[in-house]
Formats: sequence, C-alpha cells, structure tokens
Amino acid sequence: MTGLTQAEAESRLLQYGPNELPNSSRYEVVKLLLSQFSSPIVIILLFAIVISAISGEVRDSIIILAIIIPSGLLGFYQEYRASSTMKALLERVQVKCRVVRDGRVVSIDTRELVIDDVVVLNAGDIIPADLQVISSNKLEADESALSGEVYPVEKLEDATLFFGTSIVSGAGYAKVVRVGINTQYGELVQSLNQKEVVTNFERGTRQYGLMLMWAMLTLIAVLVVARIVLERPLLESLLFAFALAVGLTPEMLPVIVSVSLAAGARAMSKRGVIVKRLDAIEDFGAMSALCTDKTGTITEGHVRFLQAVNLTGSVDEDIARLAIINATLQQGFQNPLDDALLQSGIAVDQNVTLVAEIPYDFQTRRITVKVSTGEVIVKGAFKEVAALCTSISPSSHEVYSELTSKGHRVLALATKIEEISTPIRESDFMLQGFLVFSDPPKPESVETIKEMKALG
Repeated sequence: MTGLTQAEAESRLLQYGPNELPNSSRYEVVKLLLSQFSSPIVIILLFAIVISAISGEVRDSIIILAIIIPSGLLGFYQEYRASSTMKALLERVQVKCRVVRDGRVVSIDTRELVIDDVVVLNAGDIIPADLQVISSNKLEADESALSGEVYPVEKLEDATLFFGTSIVSGAGYAKVVRVGINTQYGELVQSLNQKEVVTNFERGTRQYGLMLMWAMLTLIAVLVVARIVLERPLLESLLFAFALAVGLTPEMLPVIVSVSLAAGARAMSKRGVIVKRLDAIEDFGAMSALCTDKTGTITEGHVRFLQAVNLTGSVDEDIARLAIINATLQQGFQNPLDDALLQSGIAVDQNVTLVAEIPYDFQTRRITVKVSTGEVIVKGAFKEVAALCTSISPSSHEVYSELTSKGHRVLALATKIEEISTPIRESDFMLQGFLVFSDPPKPESVETIKEMKALG
C-alpha cells in the first residue's frame, strides 16, 4: 500500500483546505458585540440619546450612554469568553495521525490530512476525519462521542469511521472521504453555529420592548397632533413628545438584566458549566422537564458483573465459572462485559483450554467456545441463545424479565457436551441461567435526582 505521494497531498491540501473546523472570524466577533445592543429597549435608549443631544440635553445623553455601554460590554465579554472556551475544547480533538505517504508510514498533523489519504489505525487512535475502512483486523470503534453508547461498534471493510470517535481494539487501514466542516462532526458544529435559537427570555424582553416602542410612538403621535391643534410650534411639540417618551423608558433595565445574568453565569462556571448565551440562563431556570441519556451522565459508563443466577433466579457460582471460562478463552471480541467477568475474582480451572470457537458478531450476538473437557459454552443475548436450545421453560422468561426490569444488562448462558474432535454445532443446547451486569449510577446522581424530585 503506497498511499498518496507528498506532491499529491500538498496539491489536495490547496484544493480542499486544511482538515479543521472553522474558527470564529472577526466578523462573528463584531456580530456578537452588535447583538448586545439589538434589543428594542436598547434601541429606544439609543434613540433617546439622539433626541436628548438634539434638544441640548447632552448630560442626559452621556448618562444614558454610561448605562447602555457597560451593560452591553459585560454581556459581550461573558459570551465571548464562553465561545473562546468552547473553541479551545473543540481544538482538543485535533491530534497527530499516521498516514501512508510515498509508500512509507509517516506521522502528520491532522490539519494536513487530505481526501484519499490512507490512515493507519490501531487501538487508542482518535479518528481524525470521516474515513472508509479499506482493511479491518477485528477493528472496533467507540462512537460514544456521537451516540452516547459505551459499547464498541464493529467496523468491517467499507464501513464508515466518524471524526472524533476512537478505535478501542483491532487494527486496519482506512481512506479519508471527508475532512473538516464536511465531516459528520463538522456538520453538527456548523448546524449549531447557524441561526441562533431565540430563548423564551429573549422573546419576552423583545416583546416588552416592542410594546414600549408602539406605546411611545402612539403617545408621540397623539401629543404632536394635539399640540398642532392647539397651534403650538411643530419642533417644540416633537421635542416635548420625545422627552416624555424618554422619561417613560426604563433606562436601568438593560444593565440590571446583564449584571444579573452575568452573576448567574459566574456561579455556574464554578460548577464546571459553560454558559455560551447569557439569556439561556433564564430558560434553564424555568425548565419544567429535563431529559438525559443515562450513559456517562447519570451512570458511571463502567459495566460491573453482579451475579450469575439459574433458571429459578437463585445465585449459582457454577454458571459464573462457565461464563468466566467462556470470557477467558474467547479470542474474537474484547468487550466490557467480558472484562467485568474477568475482574470478578472468581477462580476457574487453569487446565481447561480452548479447542474451538465461534466468535461474536453483531448479527448472532453470542460467543461460543468448545473447551478441552468437551463442554461447549455459549453466552450472549437471551433471544439468540434461546434459539439454540432444545426447550425454554416459562419460568426462564419470567426470571429474565424481572432482571431486565430492574435496569440490568442480562446475558443468557447455555451448555452442552460434544466430542472434542467434531466441529461445533450450534444446536441442542441446554439453557443454564443468566449473567447479570450493571452500569451503576454515579454517587452524586442519587442526590441530584432527589433534588430534582424535590423541585418537582
């Protein structure tokens, strides 16, 4: 495998651009600054500054400016700092990667990665772009960064590997098909950077400002018409109406809002929460329902083996022993459930050796091993293991349903005896029992949930 030449890579880098997510432009910074002065109330106050200056009340104009500008700059500073922090977090996914260039494996910065580059993959590597698998030797990826699931996904030839995910086992080669903003992760970032969602708080303050604006315009119109009817000078009538309108405007409202929300953002930052938009805090406080995915949020994301039970639901150490033999001897699929079994500390006969294996795949969802004692041990998803058994008692379904209803992950285990010299036949098994696993909640989750419940 020769990969691209260095000349081809440099040409494509010019053609497609660097493999990176776009940084905030100067235009976006200016846009963020101007957005702090775009609410109807601030526009009314800016209009009031102009009217005060025209009417000769320069001191009033300066006072209003002294109120508006600091509150706007405070909001800009808070949101710009949050955006900078988020940008720094995004840059952490950019790492070195190994590619095949001119027939040699070289290490390059991920920014230099181009379309059709051949990337070398091993366990622990972070996927530097969207890739298509060329060859796979038991390649498995952790896609929890996108899906939230801790269990690895098998990646065969032609499968897609997504930017920002990582390789947990196996090795292989993959071709770059999308870079930078065109990757799945890049499109997600781009969608978040599009038109800002209007929060309820922003909508409320905007509606209040518009109401004030229409009320003032109506008042001005009525006063001007009345003073014209009374034959007063037009300019004097306009200035009087504008002065009255300015007097009705709550000048301190913008600064009170900005200071209050900034204080909330600082309080949340002490708890590790980045507030990208200040007015989102009010929406967060007004939340009536909160939905989260449990993996890595409420739970630890670390699977533990609890116990093995027989078909009556009683704890059975012999079933645990059979499961650990299966987990120890199988060679095709390293996974969190087998790791949890091996860490349980249950001893097994070291003289038992592997004779044959039918490795795990994501269609059959089971692992079968034949050992030197003649036992054939299969463990996996209940439905798939049950399909190999001669008969299943109703009580087995009841025990399985009871265990899963408690939030446990449950595997079935079945066995049979065969001649050592014959190939494994996946039939005529006897269901023995169940293996119970748990992804326990984080210690702080209990108090958090209690607090949420107390809040309704």
